Amino acid sequence: MKHTTLLSATLGLPASWHVIEAHLSEEKQRIDLTITTAPGSSFKCPCCGCEAHPTDESREFWYHDNFLNLRAYLTAHVPRITCHQGCGLQRVTPPWERLGSKFRQISDKAPHEE
Repeated sequence: MKHTTLLSATLGLPASWHVIEAHLSEEKQRIDLTITTAPGSSFKCPCCGCEAHPTDESREFWYHDNFLNLRAYLTAHVPRITCHQGCGLQRVTPPWERLGSKFRQISDKAPHEE
């Protein structure tokens, strides 16, 4: 099993999302993860629930202060869909934004190395 597959499972990602890069710094007690969606995936509109394919994506960033006993910085390509039921352009909710998640979104700029 590849480490990115293991990290995807640890994050509880569904098949449409996966970790594509992971960089660990034991010295800094830090892990940097990059997540994207699988090509051809469709997603539910967060307003009405209809299925749609991504129109585009935005690059977003999150932080967790104790993921696997490390400070974790997550960079994700979050898709946006155009709802065919009239809801318009909608941002897909990433799975790590679920209730109880300790990941919190940070600025719109990439987190720098400390």
